[in-house]
Amino acid sequence: MGSELDEKLFLMHEEFQKPTEKIRVDRLSRHLYDVEKLMQTEFIDLDDFESTNCDFNNRYAWIGGQEPVDSFIIEKVYFENDGIFESVKKGSVLIDMTTTEPSLAVEIYNRGKEIGVDSIDAPVSGGDVGAKNGTLAVMAGGEEAVFNAVYPLFEVMGKNIIYQGGAGTGQHTKMCNQITISGIMIGVCEALLYAHKAGLDLQVMIDTIKGGAAACWSLDNYAPRILKGDYDPGFMVEHFIKDMGIALDEAKKMGLFLPGLSLVHQLYVSLKAIGYGKYGTHSLILALDKLSGSSFSNK
Repeated sequence: MGSELDEKLFLMHEEFQKPTEKIRVDRLSRHLYDVEKLMQTEFIDLDDFESTNCDFNNRYAWIGGQEPVDSFIIEKVYFENDGIFESVKKGSVLIDMTTTEPSLAVEIYNRGKEIGVDSIDAPVSGGDVGAKNGTLAVMAGGEEAVFNAVYPLFEVMGKNIIYQGGAGTGQHTKMCNQITISGIMIGVCEALLYAHKAGLDLQVMIDTIKGGAAACWSLDNYAPRILKGDYDPGFMVEHFIKDMGIALDEAKKMGLFLPGLSLVHQLYVSLKAIGYGKYGTHSLILALDKLSGSSFSNK
């Protein structure tokens, strides 16, 4: 199957040259409104282009969205009456770019194989910067031949596109990503609070430590936003809470104790409780500032 798809795979996109042989890319949102709409309609082609009266040789369904939702919503999209598995055509490839339980990715994969449909779980990382620049990291799980076939689609949005293994491994890798970010983010925020309280020039401090072992993406991209008081989301607090919750649940299943992640998760829950759920993850400094009374937000 992989070789056939490799020969026929082209991406239709208005910013790219349109191929002579066309495929159909169905894009479905995980937003609850769109899920409800999906339950009442046929499998919808949202990309018009020159699709009218056009023969499609391959079909790819992309599942994504902007709202944090629990796994039962994703399950609803796939498994309920008139959901994807009721309408999807044999030979389709489902590419799920949500972040959800690895076990759900396995369920989707197994159900797909029963009806002749392939699936790839492919969560991403890189925030708004990576999305805008097309440099997202894509972590993919599923059959390697299928991953290789759809690789050109991932190249449109990402630069670090890596096959992780079987179904669910993309989601497990995303959990590793979020666990790592949780520790980095609290470190960046606490360093800024400490520097503020010590009377340091914050920009000089950042420029200094980012040239050493403390160098990291969050320091480069989020610390400048914090200094400007810009807490617009690259990734929302409420999204991060959901992801950390999944990681903690998976860790519990494996008998792992992750105290650092548990602490950061609780801090973010507190941050959401005081009204910052729609803010970026770097707004964690606001909760830490409130706890320490350091008046950082008033600087």
